[in-house]
Amino acid sequence: TVLKINKDITIDGDSKYTIKTSDAFSTGGSAPDRTVLNVSNQTVTLKNVTVDAGKKVRAIYNNGGTLTLDNATVTNGTSGANNYVAGVYNTGYANFIMKSGSVTGNVNEGTYVSDGYKQYGCDVWVGSQANASIEGGTIANLFVNSNGFKEPTSETIMTGGSVTNVFVEADENYVGKFVLTSGTVNKIYVAT
Repeated sequence: TVLKINKDITIDGDSKYTIKTSDAFSTGGSAPDRTVLNVSNQTVTLKNVTVDAGKKVRAIYNNGGTLTLDNATVTNGTSGANNYVAGVYNTGYANFIMKSGSVTGNVNEGTYVSDGYKQYGCDVWVGSQANASIEGGTIANLFVNSNGFKEPTSETIMTGGSVTNVFVEADENYVGKFVLTSGTVNKIYVAT
């Protein structure tokens, strides 16, 4: 079953605990149900803990909540066949704050493995009306989405940490924003 967070909470794993899928975890259902941890309209801090999706399902689904990673690791998520966002899926006015830790090793499957577009959403997806603050830590792939929304739209501000690949939807119809003030980005891709 999915671990659904129904209240504001800090989960501190004391750097020795892991939230993971069981061997019997079912992979059916919709996006919120194909995940290890479901955050909906709550404030959740994951501190000194690992979320390991066991290469079975998405790791975290954040729908309208505020999710903070503080020395947390999110890994081994998979999107499922012909789906996307295997690691942390932020949607519906969600806020994502990356203080430290890592979001790496999550894999899209099917047509999104190497499509030149959504493949960059495999680790962290900042949905069309969500926001993100990258203050530290490591992210392999970050996708800043906008889906044609003019206002409000997604905004990601990076003040520290490192990201290997950033993909931003930004042209006359897509206005996702990515602001880099400090930190390291290896490659930035912009949809035109």
